[in-house]
Amino acid sequence: METEQFIKNRISDFKKNEPFINDFLRNDAMGHYRQLENDKINITEEVEKLERVFNEISQYIRKIREHIGIVLDEQNKLTASYFIFGKIFQTWQALFILMRGGFHYETIGSLRSIIEAADLITYLMSENNANPDLKKWFVGDIVGNAKTRKAMQDLVNKKIGKFPIKDIKDSIYDILSKYIHISYAALLDSYNVYTKDFDFERIGGFHYMQATSLPCAQKVMINTIMTLGFFYECIGDNESYEKLDSILEKLYSDVEV
Repeated sequence: METEQFIKNRISDFKKNEPFINDFLRNDAMGHYRQLENDKINITEEVEKLERVFNEISQYIRKIREHIGIVLDEQNKLTASYFIFGKIFQTWQALFILMRGGFHYETIGSLRSIIEAADLITYLMSENNANPDLKKWFVGDIVGNAKTRKAMQDLVNKKIGKFPIKDIKDSIYDILSKYIHISYAALLDSYNVYTKDFDFERIGGFHYMQATSLPCAQKVMINTIMTLGFFYECIGDNESYEKLDSILEKLYSDVEV
């Protein structure tokens, strides 16, 4: 019911703003294209910042290989985490292309993928190699994100006491799921207010990229670094943990959280 009301309100807002948009286009027929170019410039600057951070941390993803022998023979939590981090590594590379292109909707879906992968790593690393879910994962079963979110709550409770991390993650998961499962509520981001049509030119896509996707990507980068730091904390590599913490601190100061 809440989503239904959200959709009604959003459509109502689109229609209420039509006279303003029409006046804007009559006065400046190319104004929205100039705004598009400004959005592209701002997005490129922010993506380049994220790429620089990614380049700093990528060596620590590759470094995990030092702790593994024959990757197809060692079915333990280190190997599992290494492969999942590799997937995160490549997803970030794809994301930089998507963000530069204004693919807002696709960016959100990929960010959820990284969040789920990071949650899975945290869950696997917080347990031992006898974890039944680890064994299931290596035979092709899926470890659901509901389970990893609950495990995250248990871990937080042990480390810092009661904090509703699961409730927060459940809420984020619900919002991002709308983009994965092609919800009309999310797909309304693809409505072009200037043409009153589907946003094939991604004018709205670049707008939402700057307003929504990029801030989300910055927070997911923080989450990626924290997960990588947790991995190194678990294996007792304090030097790598401290270097990642330093990178995280620098990024944290630049991002509104």
